[in-house]
Amino acid sequence: DEIPDPSTAGLLRISGDLQVTQTEITGLPGGEGTTSTAPVPYGPLFDVEVSAGRDVRFTTSNLRAEFVGQMSIEGTPRAPSITGRFETRDGQIRFPRAPTRITEGELRLAITREPVSGLLRTRAEIDVTATGLAGRYQLAPGQYMPYRITLTLRGPLDFGNASTQNLRVEVLSDPPLSKDEAFAQLTGTSARDFSGGTLDSSDVNEAYARAVVSLLSAPLFTGIERTLEDALGLNSIT
Repeated sequence: DEIPDPSTAGLLRISGDLQVTQTEITGLPGGEGTTSTAPVPYGPLFDVEVSAGRDVRFTTSNLRAEFVGQMSIEGTPRAPSITGRFETRDGQIRFPRAPTRITEGELRLAITREPVSGLLRTRAEIDVTATGLAGRYQLAPGQYMPYRITLTLRGPLDFGNASTQNLRVEVLSDPPLSKDEAFAQLTGTSARDFSGGTLDSSDVNEAYARAVVSLLSAPLFTGIERTLEDALGLNSIT
């Protein structure tokens, strides 16, 4: 299957066999903030377990992956606590210069509401490996073959500086290229492009992490947040 057209950037589609395995929704006593005019209500109280079964697929403009796993939804619309763990062994990440096939991956989610801004905040830990063919090298006179690039991402996938610094990015190629050259084969940019041409070796991983985060985080996690807001009424009540 092809990843949707980039014009759908920022949108998340979830399809497949999603099962609610446990549900308890309790109304809370009336009080401050519980009227119909409250933008985000204190009640009801959620206790819901959702199972992602066969053929559940997350799709954004540059990511498609089939997942199995569990998600727990607790708390209230004003103070939700949503956690989940999902695994995949089939999917695709579209980088600017080449698509890659996900061979294995794990995603852990924790979603809460920021007390100051009132917005939902998604934090994620990933451990994913993807392989793709990009660029080309000369195997023999007149004969060219693509490089096989393997990308592994481990750690927090987020926009915060500290989280970005902790996301570990490993890039291997066959035949061997430098890490920077192999990364450029997928993205069309090198680590030095993020630093004006000068880059200390200790900053290389962070530059790679920022490039991956800018590609994956916004469409995936903004989409998850919007989907949950719409499905559970976490944004408003009428």
